[in-house]
Amino acid sequence: MTLLPYLILVTAALGLLLQSPRRGDAERRVAHASLADWLWRAARWLYGGYFLFVAVMVARMLWFGAPGIHEPTPAAKAFSDAMNATGFFNPLLMVDYALGGGALLFRRTAPLGLALLAPPVVVIFLFHLRLPGNVAWGGGWALDWVLLAWRCRNGFAGLWNYAAEPAAQ
Repeated sequence: MTLLPYLILVTAALGLLLQSPRRGDAERRVAHASLADWLWRAARWLYGGYFLFVAVMVARMLWFGAPGIHEPTPAAKAFSDAMNATGFFNPLLMVDYALGGGALLFRRTAPLGLALLAPPVVVIFLFHLRLPGNVAWGGGWALDWVLLAWRCRNGFAGLWNYAAEPAAQ
């Protein structure tokens, strides 16, 4: 499990490399998709699958009293305890993880999944940067998000290319 963000990173990087314009049309095709497309798909599925898994683990913790994640430092433990103490933050996070991870399983809804997961991924990155000091883990998830967002960039185009409807006269 600790290697998952790096596996996703390697998969997405290979997809990016193989879709390079220098490779031309000499790509192998499997079921009408190039190898690069399959690598990107695998990266998206792994990323979405991880967040679905975490949503299930949070649900297990909330509903069945399963132990939460062991935090390595007192500051990280205090942050985790504060999220639990709110009574709403972890259920909200669980729903966000489930919706975002589930949306990433399908190409059509992948941009929506990335948009839903953007705020938690920023928190994950900053949490691991500041509290337990595991920059590689938080940075891996953030970099994976950036690569997947780059791949889905056309899906976000409407956010900055929106043309307002003309005013009625």
